[in-house]
Amino acid sequence: MKPCLSARTLLLALCVLCAAIALTALMTIAGTPVAAQDTLPLDDPERYHGACLPGTGLNTDFIPNPSTPGTPAAILRTEVCKALLASQAALEGPNNDVLNWSTTRNMDTWTGLVINAGPPVVYTLHLVPGLDIQRTPVKRLNRPLKGHIPPALGYMSNTPLRDLWLENNELTGPIPAELANLSNLTSLRLNNNQLTGTIPTELGNFTRLGYLYLNDNQLTGTIPAVLGDLSQLLVLWLHNNQLTGPIPSELVNMSSMANLSLHNNQLTGTIPKLPTSTGLGGTVADLHNNKLTGNIPTQLGDHLLRLNLNNNQLTGNIPITLPASLGQLRLNDNRLTGNIPITLSAALRELHLNNNELTGNIPTTLPSLQQLHLNNNQLTGNIPATLPASLRELHLNNNRLTGNIPTTLPSLQQLHLNDNRLTGNIPITLPASLRELHLNDNELTGNIPANLPNSLRQLHLNNNPLTGTIPTQLGNLSNLEQLHLNNNRLTGTIPAALGTFTQLRTL
Repeated sequence: MKPCLSARTLLLALCVLCAAIALTALMTIAGTPVAAQDTLPLDDPERYHGACLPGTGLNTDFIPNPSTPGTPAAILRTEVCKALLASQAALEGPNNDVLNWSTTRNMDTWTGLVINAGPPVVYTLHLVPGLDIQRTPVKRLNRPLKGHIPPALGYMSNTPLRDLWLENNELTGPIPAELANLSNLTSLRLNNNQLTGTIPTELGNFTRLGYLYLNDNQLTGTIPAVLGDLSQLLVLWLHNNQLTGPIPSELVNMSSMANLSLHNNQLTGTIPKLPTSTGLGGTVADLHNNKLTGNIPTQLGDHLLRLNLNNNQLTGNIPITLPASLGQLRLNDNRLTGNIPITLSAALRELHLNNNELTGNIPTTLPSLQQLHLNNNQLTGNIPATLPASLRELHLNNNRLTGNIPTTLPSLQQLHLNDNRLTGNIPITLPASLRELHLNDNELTGNIPANLPNSLRQLHLNNNPLTGTIPTQLGNLSNLEQLHLNNNRLTGTIPAALGTFTQLRTL
């Protein structure tokens, strides 16, 4: 007969069996067995399938609680969990502890992830440094991400992910084409990073996207015409990149477009017809600092609020008919010729036409203006006495204007009339708010007023035939930084009070 097993042997065998059972349980909780996981890369969402299943490793205290595998809520959570765990290392880069995504935590406490229980259930991912998303403090991103945008984020194609915000980080590399798989996305913000490469044409597949922010990166190439297929798009910001080529006509013909910002690129060609959307109360088009040529479109849309085309190479005349809704018009630093239209929008608050080749007179009907910059043109005639009392900045320098200085502008902060042919005296009473007074290089006569506004920081009266003495009251201008009185016919002594200025830079 075979000898019976000793009690010690039985005890040892029992311990081995218990250890095996415990290891199997731990592997089940952690997800796919380690040997199987090792066959998948870290950025493959399927690597985390077992770990993300409800009732296993992932905390099941959900809102609502998808404790039963296979339910719609459980499937959504599993897909999001897998995609984010596969994306974590790529997003973090060197910051390998900036995100707290782990199957040992409830997903409702994951950094940047907001889950609206609904109905309907809505997911948003806001990974923006310092952004308070009004949830538990653990969800805030405390410092920038320094990695790259992983294609694995596009794995959430079947989930109700509405927002993907990654702006104001230090992410590098290209924009993955896989992001276009996020079919439910309504807002994509990748701005203020260091992204390179071209704009993927796949982004034209979004059917619900309303906001696309790719500005302030290092993107190159042309603007894909397929972005015009985004029928719900309200805002498109591509400014501050290195984009080249023409502006696709498909973009500006979109009926939904309300804010088109393409400035500070290297775009060329002519300007197509501008958007006419009434979304968000009107349309804004900002195309300044490019290399655009040709004429300004005569069809500017009935609901255009702001139009910025400055710093291009535009030629021709300013359109005679401008939208009545226009509140800001910036066409400065081009090659425009002809007269300024007599009839301008009564809603205009800012009119910048400086640094062109415009001729003729200054319009007399501008009732709402706060900024009027017409300097460095070839304008003639007098400065209209009908300029509005709301005017804060009046820059008419370097023209061929004649006549006297206006005296009915109580809100002025900047008055630049230098390098013209103005005559008469400097007004005795100037606005109390005036900070900059540039009247140099004219034909002004008489004395320097004794009571100048105490708010003055710049006083340029040089190169005129002014007479009399330098008022001692200038010593009261404690904020003065620049005082230019040279090349006049002044007499007398230099007031000792000028030596008390503490802010003065040039005398």
